[in-house]
Amino acid sequence: MNEGSSEDALLQALTDAELQRHFEPRVLDRGRQLAAQVSDLQLTEDGAQRAASAQVPGSEAPYAVRLWHAPGTRLRGQCECVYAADGSACKHQAAMALAWRSRLAGEALLPADALEAVEAQDWPAFLRAQSSAQLAAFLIAQAEQSPQLEGAIRTWQRASLPVNDLASAKKAVTAVLAAPRDLYEWRRVGAYVRKAEGVLTLLAGWTAQRPEIALGAADWALSKLRKVWAQADDSDGHIGLLMQQLATAYLAALRAAGPQPAAFGKRLHELLSADAHDHFDLPALLHAAGPEAGRRFGELCAAAWARDQASSDAWGSRFGSKRLLLAFHQATGDLAAALALLREALRDEHDHIDLVEELQRQGKPREALAAVEVACQRYPQQPRLRELRLQAWEADGWDAEALAQREEDFAREPSLSGYLSCLRAALQVGHLEATARERLWALLDAWAVTGNDYTEGWVGGVKLDLWRHEQRWSDALAWLAAGGRSQDQSLQDFALALPEAHHGIAAELLKPLLQRQMATSGSPYTQALRLVAEITRRQDPGARGLYLAWLKLEYRAKPRFTERLAGL
Repeated sequence: MNEGSSEDALLQALTDAELQRHFEPRVLDRGRQLAAQVSDLQLTEDGAQRAASAQVPGSEAPYAVRLWHAPGTRLRGQCECVYAADGSACKHQAAMALAWRSRLAGEALLPADALEAVEAQDWPAFLRAQSSAQLAAFLIAQAEQSPQLEGAIRTWQRASLPVNDLASAKKAVTAVLAAPRDLYEWRRVGAYVRKAEGVLTLLAGWTAQRPEIALGAADWALSKLRKVWAQADDSDGHIGLLMQQLATAYLAALRAAGPQPAAFGKRLHELLSADAHDHFDLPALLHAAGPEAGRRFGELCAAAWARDQASSDAWGSRFGSKRLLLAFHQATGDLAAALALLREALRDEHDHIDLVEELQRQGKPREALAAVEVACQRYPQQPRLRELRLQAWEADGWDAEALAQREEDFAREPSLSGYLSCLRAALQVGHLEATARERLWALLDAWAVTGNDYTEGWVGGVKLDLWRHEQRWSDALAWLAAGGRSQDQSLQDFALALPEAHHGIAAELLKPLLQRQMATSGSPYTQALRLVAEITRRQDPGARGLYLAWLKLEYRAKPRFTERLAGL
């Protein structure tokens, strides 16, 4: 049976008439209410059989739902909810069936009155047709699937731009940035940010029409999003990027509003005190705010620093106030004041680091060397200070001292980067490369006699990294064949780098890594599936087929993983 006929059969099975036969009326009605909230919809094919899996909101947490269909058979489903435990077709399956149909047919999951409002371009009616929670769910579910509807939402935003006061603007910002409760899951953050980006459209319109309102609204948006960010898993950096875009929008509004009175300096100080991630360009902000506001901002920075510096138990506040006053001096070009501040602030190792870095930034190498020598005497094992001292030594021609420290660091904590740094330093002194390599490998081998399993794996990983960098494949393979042990990441990097002549060996090295990864992996199995792709790419067709068949059998209890193997 061809692909077209299987899809036609599936669409027929998903028509209203067939769904009414498959689901009880009350179950289907409840499914319609959930359909717009279906997320992470994944479609797979195995011959003529079509399957879909997704997350559907449950009473406490989303349920994993799966549906199957093949021509000539009825729709079959599976859900984690209690109602479906005996095989009954539940509302979560009904919601997913509707979402599946929507994806295949390009339909929009909106209530009928909302669809009518879209067709009439009556955007206020479009919003009234559903609650804000339903709208948020719709945006999350549909933003990527329906460009036309996304464009309609942007049109509504532009049509709703005019506001008469800051209170109205704040309400609009709050509505756009309203966040679901489950942003602790990183997979949901991207969809939330796609919705939240609508605030940028609002701010752009207000900046063109009422910049003073845009300025207050941007400040409000930053405070709201900062709270969301504190509770979300932003592993992919989506919220952080939106924060940066909001900071840029704030600056645009300030430029449009023009120079501000001195009192604005307090507002600016509060804003930047909360900006722990340095999203703002301070020189640009001060220039846009004007001299009066900038002067007041500097006075407030100095007052906060004086207060916190005098306190013995305000480390966090002291760090923030020093950072802000230093940034102010740097932004205004008062380099002498910046150094005076840092010399006054020498209370811990981080203060010393700040002083040395500022001396280097100002082009004062001798003063930086003297300052870092003093700091290293006080904090001899502080990594950043040791690195700064190395930079100062090498800049001043102290090559022998630099080599001695680099070898000491490598002996204490071997790494590929440390190995390469030692080689460069040895050549700078005039040592032979072969002699330097031999010495460094001797230092590395000294770690192997500790008898500690963790240390053995860690040092073995460093060895593999070195062999991979130098393309000494035979040495590494001989060591592995003799029972050499390594950390998984180094072993994976080595196996993936092996040349084509060793692809069979590489596949065998990667297989146990996949097994260990699958022991702790969960849906959507992204990393594990990438590893499967790398293994099968290095196998001949016969071995590839047998291995994929074994994986399907071995991990049959993880259907979302086995379904996606079909795409490899």
